[in-house]
Amino acid sequence: MSSYQTWHNQIIHVTQYFFTYGLLTVLIPRLIFKQQRGDRMEQAIINYCKLMILLILLGYLLVLVKLFEMITILLILGLMAIGKYMRRRSATTEDEQVKYYVQTLFYNFLDGQIPVKAAIAAWIKGKYADLKQEVTKYLRVPSLIRLSLLAMVISVAAYLRFYDAVTSSPPAFSDGYVTLAWFKYINGRHLFHDGIYPQGFHIFMATLSKFTTIDALYILKYTGPFNGVLTVLGLYFALSKMTGRYAAGLLAAIVYGWAGYYFSQNGWERQAATNSQEFAFVFLFPALYFTFQYLNSKDALSLRNAGICIAISGLVHSFAYAYTMMSVFIMVVVFFLTDPRGEWKSCRNVFVICIATGLLASLPLGLGLLIGRGFHSSSARYLVSQVQDIVIPELRLLDYLGVVSILLVGAWALLYAIFDRGSKREVRFGLFTFLFGATSFVLYVFVGLWTGSEIIGSRSNELWAFAASFGLGAAWHMTIRFPARWFRFRNGLDWMACLLLPAFVLLVLKPSPIITYKLEWGSSVEKYLQISGKHRPNTWMIVAQEEQYPIILGNGFHMYVRDLLQTYDPEKSYLTKRNETKSDPDLPNDVFIFREKVVFKVSRSNSIYPLLEETYHRREKEMAELKMWLNIHQATQQDMTLYYEDDHLEVYRLHREMIREQMNRILWGDDGKGGM
Repeated sequence: MSSYQTWHNQIIHVTQYFFTYGLLTVLIPRLIFKQQRGDRMEQAIINYCKLMILLILLGYLLVLVKLFEMITILLILGLMAIGKYMRRRSATTEDEQVKYYVQTLFYNFLDGQIPVKAAIAAWIKGKYADLKQEVTKYLRVPSLIRLSLLAMVISVAAYLRFYDAVTSSPPAFSDGYVTLAWFKYINGRHLFHDGIYPQGFHIFMATLSKFTTIDALYILKYTGPFNGVLTVLGLYFALSKMTGRYAAGLLAAIVYGWAGYYFSQNGWERQAATNSQEFAFVFLFPALYFTFQYLNSKDALSLRNAGICIAISGLVHSFAYAYTMMSVFIMVVVFFLTDPRGEWKSCRNVFVICIATGLLASLPLGLGLLIGRGFHSSSARYLVSQVQDIVIPELRLLDYLGVVSILLVGAWALLYAIFDRGSKREVRFGLFTFLFGATSFVLYVFVGLWTGSEIIGSRSNELWAFAASFGLGAAWHMTIRFPARWFRFRNGLDWMACLLLPAFVLLVLKPSPIITYKLEWGSSVEKYLQISGKHRPNTWMIVAQEEQYPIILGNGFHMYVRDLLQTYDPEKSYLTKRNETKSDPDLPNDVFIFREKVVFKVSRSNSIYPLLEETYHRREKEMAELKMWLNIHQATQQDMTLYYEDDHLEVYRLHREMIREQMNRILWGDDGKGGM
């Protein structure tokens, strides 16, 4: 077991990560936002969404004006908390009465007329009674069973997604390195470093890193899987609230959280990776719920909450935003067609909010053009890329169950419309689910084939996983809900379904942890963690391949292997440039050279192997040349030692004592000269 995988290491970093995450997304929102009506989960989700859009917009502003620091963020959040408190105070006689009461209480306390111990005991007793009442509510047998089932669903979903993050140190996918570099650029107050691209997710991760001392690599490793868990929780929340039946949400969460691979197949791996798209999908189901809630209740707060969720999606990822907008549009069409006159105004309001979110989502484009940046080239190419090898995907058992469920929901919606005219809410919910599922299925099976669009062909499987899971839960609700005598034991059937489905998934489908592909040996990442932990920031350098650059960025210095081979003479002491006699004074005093004894390669079956094959050939040549360079230097100089070696990697350390030029720079500045 490597040092990264040890329980001690993971417990320390997981604890720090979730403490910081909870502080930022749970405690701070309670201090700065007014609490809305709703149960605890709904309030927590509303607060999370409001904080997220605040941090993203604030991040853009602070990075733009070069003030993106923890102290600045805390100052603004503190002012908001004070503002909330001040707004709660009313400049009326009631305020004067409170002031008089406090003053009287203070003077009575000084005179010894208030029994302090008794007052403290009474306060503790009151708080204990409130806590006991709250706990008792959740300890009732039905509530306890529901909480236990939800905890089981979330725990298994978390295990499947977090397993790779805690057992393997390299970032997941090639996208992981881009994400890591981009949020470090935000930390360094550089906006759109590689071109215009929505930076909402990277701003949040950079903000998170401001509030914790753990290495940015751990933030990258944990945030992606946690986004997947939050999406499962959002699906449960939305469906259970829209149907009023916890079992519907729980069944959908089990299907998506545990068996999502059978829908999304290759896209399933993205649930354990850290990407903008998956973070944007965290807000998909809350957006649908709040839109549904507004169209039914005409509550302005629900409309605002829906707008916030949609806007976050737009500020994070364009493809996820388009799918969220499509889903909301389907819901609006359903409500309008079922009652054009009665729903005209509410549907119009939703459209206005959607247009406003579109304008807000264009913020990155406007800012990028304003500061003279171009589009992120690879993302722009991928967005319009056309491919010829898209085929109709092979459907599996759960795909057919998803299709049947969606058709069943549509049939139940018609039956409700005919035989239960009082259930307009159920009819609309059923029609939305049917159209939502059917549209997602067509996107998954046919649209990529018809258009040749690479992004639709490769990403629509995730959309179908959402819709199919939602449809399965909705089908259960619509079937159980139908007012017939033989369904008088609905609660018992709910319990039975919530026990049998997990057993079926675990025993028959047997889900396994998600293992993502990597681009480098785990030992190279672990050596970086060891080096950065033992040396002060920016006092060391690692010579390695491209993957190490975003990992090292911000903590130390990185040099490409090819630059070492081309620039420095192996026969001279401590990295002396060719045609020079003194070692390079611009380099730190500790340099670690990573040489792959066996060049890491992804599997040949991986779709990206053809793209990397030429790179692998170049690296094999470079590693052979590096071995010769190291042998020559070791034979002629005494400043290099073997730092680490295993079957795949060897690390050499070059060390020198601080030279005069460096000392002068530290004492007198960059030019190394004194003076006034």
